[in-house]
Amino acid sequence: LPPPTQHPHSHLAHDFDTVSDAPRAQDVLLRCRAGSESRSEEVLVSVLLAPLQFVGRDPLPRAALVKVFVSKPSAVPVLHFDCRVSWVGEERDAADYAINAVRYHSSPGGGGEDEYEGPTFRWASFVPFSNE
Repeated sequence: LPPPTQHPHSHLAHDFDTVSDAPRAQDVLLRCRAGSESRSEEVLVSVLLAPLQFVGRDPLPRAALVKVFVSKPSAVPVLHFDCRVSWVGEERDAADYAINAVRYHSSPGGGGEDEYEGPTFRWASFVPFSNE
């Protein structure tokens, strides 16, 4: 995505902390927490870049696969969005996205279609894209 200073909504991007961004990795994990520690809403964003492709020696803009998890510690349900993000325009100053899937997990673990089988929201144990 464009650097935060060039994005028209860049003030929103500064609310996210980088949880994981290894130098050779193709993915990044961001988090944002709003509210007090005990009653905070938490948003996790896992972004995986599409494979790098070239036209001659020039790299093409890369799409990204994005997973967004929204939770509240005081509530059991978790919202999970699967998205695809791609560049828009020649200047690479804008991005577009499509939501491929939305899941509402009414309870954690135990199997079943509406039960959340993904990572717990503890940063040491969260692995991006682990429940696919």
